[in-house]
Amino acid sequence: MTPFNLPNFPNAFIVCFIDAEAKAKHVAQLADFRAAEYVNRLACKDSSRPTVKGQMMVATCDLREGETVVREWPLLLWPQRFFVGSVEQAEHFLSLAVNNLNPVRGAEYRSLKNAWKDYTGSDFRGAGELSGILNTNMVRISGSPATDDCPYGGIFPSLSRMNHSCQPNSSYNYDSHTMTIELRASRSIRKGEEVTISYNCELMQPTVARRGRLFDTYRFTCECGACTAASSDARRAQILATPHTTRREFFTWLASRHLAVQQPQFADDYLIDRAKVGYALYAREKLVEPVLVESLTHAETIMGCYLARGMGREAKFWAGKVRGHMLSHFLPESRDAKVGPTSPEKSELWNGREKFEGREQP
Repeated sequence: MTPFNLPNFPNAFIVCFIDAEAKAKHVAQLADFRAAEYVNRLACKDSSRPTVKGQMMVATCDLREGETVVREWPLLLWPQRFFVGSVEQAEHFLSLAVNNLNPVRGAEYRSLKNAWKDYTGSDFRGAGELSGILNTNMVRISGSPATDDCPYGGIFPSLSRMNHSCQPNSSYNYDSHTMTIELRASRSIRKGEEVTISYNCELMQPTVARRGRLFDTYRFTCECGACTAASSDARRAQILATPHTTRREFFTWLASRHLAVQQPQFADDYLIDRAKVGYALYAREKLVEPVLVESLTHAETIMGCYLARGMGREAKFWAGKVRGHMLSHFLPESRDAKVGPTSPEKSELWNGREKFEGREQP
């Protein structure tokens, strides 16, 4: 168990369970610690939804897609492979951790919900007060504080209080160099609107499967807009059946304008029309497109096609969509997303249907 007081941030006191090797690496990292500004644009209030008991976190101002909602330090970091042999052992380690926090942060931990309080099953997930709180509110983060070889969970003052939705309007990322978690809006959020996250749930699974996993893990039945909409499962299945444009497919289209008469897949509108169908399905379901490696998102495809056709007004609009998507996924902006909203003609794809016609593509 290692307590961390971060340089120049006396209130950012964190208790972390890490092994000796990871501790040595992390202490070395702190020598190059990058200061992160604390941000909190959330307020806690009683839930106004009849299907959600307790409290919810709402935005204190209007937020744009990709804008930071919260950036905060954890109260506790806990390795998910940490083996605990009994309830007493779990409570012992957690009491050491919580008692090492200052009184204010210790009280924050103890005030979190314990969904396992009344659980009577044969395992011990909720048998202890502190372990019940941990299992209810732990946010999974990728990699340990000093290495990337073990998934950790964190308890956070604001993020751990947020409700789940299968149509989440925010996403988060943990930065081990600043020991902060950042939450960004994945679509526009109005002041007073509830801000939600996904509890590591496979959102494309059918409603029954999602609800079953959430109940087994967090002891609640999800009543979000997706889980209560009869048509949601069919739309999500349609999303999975609608192909994304591969990068090779896009560049082949870019260079094949002369083949459009004989082969419809090379027509000017072919990729745009297909991508708009996919984009509309995601929007209808209030979902954000995933990060893709071999393929373009639907918005990237539409932006690229409009750039290649020299259609500035349309390219600007879709470049703005792509930029917001990249920010909300904590991705570096592509050149096209940077120049597209203001100066699309500076993109290498500008008028690409003419420039690259007939060229052999990789």
